[in-house]
Amino acid sequence: MEPAAELAPFMRRAWLPGLKLSVCYFDAALPQADQAAPPLLLVHGLQDESDTWRHVFLPLAEQRRVIALDLPGFGRSDKPRHRYSVPLLADALVELLDVLHIPAAALIGSSVGAMVAEWVALHQAGRVCALTLVGGTLHITRWPPRRPHPLVVLLLLPLLSRRYFAQLRCDPDLAYRTLRPYYARLEALPEADQQFLRRRVYARVWDEQQRRAAVQLERSLVWFLGVQAKRVLPRLRTLGIPTNIIWGEQDAFLPLENALNRAALQPSAKLHTIPASGHLPHQEHPAAFLGALRKGAMQSDQPGLVVSHRQ
Repeated sequence: MEPAAELAPFMRRAWLPGLKLSVCYFDAALPQADQAAPPLLLVHGLQDESDTWRHVFLPLAEQRRVIALDLPGFGRSDKPRHRYSVPLLADALVELLDVLHIPAAALIGSSVGAMVAEWVALHQAGRVCALTLVGGTLHITRWPPRRPHPLVVLLLLPLLSRRYFAQLRCDPDLAYRTLRPYYARLEALPEADQQFLRRRVYARVWDEQQRRAAVQLERSLVWFLGVQAKRVLPRLRTLGIPTNIIWGEQDAFLPLENALNRAALQPSAKLHTIPASGHLPHQEHPAAFLGALRKGAMQSDQPGLVVSHRQ
């Protein structure tokens, strides 16, 4: 899978000895960046890769060092047969920080990547100086309509996924249309974006290793969110890490109600909503997304600055 052209010069690989696999990541700090500031670590969601940050990666790299990785099982990282789960992916984040000799970073996670970042914040708080949740959280209170029953996910998802992907492989237009729930208006994206996403989603549906990893991760989420995540939710009320929540107002995948409830759970968190945006505001409205970051994550991990209550 070829990286987005603007990210290609910054592509690197790292071996994670604990997990015994290598990950692909982008790593940049432009000359004007503040080298003393904690790096930003960007974490994508399910069936995505680090290219999801292509519109905001370089603008952020003007401010400080930015790292965006392909999680194990996705993109250009290794995809061994594994029991993929949020805790395992959280281990990958911490191990990457170790390999890069980074004591602490500001984590920015999208969708399932937000769950991974939040898990790290709860279990390895010393490695996280600020947390930004983009369209995702461990505190899910409302799922999208017509979501499959958990037993269907656990028992039938592998079979259904194979049949579904076989259909998508025969019809590139159908594969592209599967992206609609993640955007407020997929057809309103710039033509270059639409063409990029069309190529990317069709590459994904032919990646059998990534399909298996995504199925395993989605199945594990049934148990994880139903049991493991609920055990740690009370700790979010007193989470001492500056936390920012960025959500698309028209997110049909994880509705805005989830952001409101997550913000209410942690009174110190700051909530920023992006109008006319779906599940991926960093793609759909990158300028507004960067503005929200500058109000929150780009400041809240700096010494002497106080995190205000949510807006």
